[in-house]
Amino acid sequence: MESSLTSTLLNKGIIRKSTILKAKVVTGSVGNMAVNVTKELEVEGAVKSKGAYQFTCFDEFGNYYDVWDNEIEEIDGMPLDRLIDVYDLRVDGSVKQITKRGRKAKVPQLA
Repeated sequence: MESSLTSTLLNKGIIRKSTILKAKVVTGSVGNMAVNVTKELEVEGAVKSKGAYQFTCFDEFGNYYDVWDNEIEEIDGMPLDRLIDVYDLRVDGSVKQITKRGRKAKVPQLA
């Protein structure tokens, strides 16, 4: 995920405190081996550093992880490509201009 898309999602309030992210993180296992695992994490805060966003998250056991925006796979159980379509965004974070469908609103007439 690009940082411009991340900033748009933060500004719109889609990603906020206590949002559930599914992301790839490095965690320890038996024998102190580092293992890459996909986990569901709860967001506690976000900081922009080195041109990208870094989220401070924790899992269901209270273990803290630092997740970069390019490691995120899902937001609140929705894949990123679906989330972009639902909120009428582009991959670069800009908003799509769409035409309204349906009937036009009636304009009240002054008598």
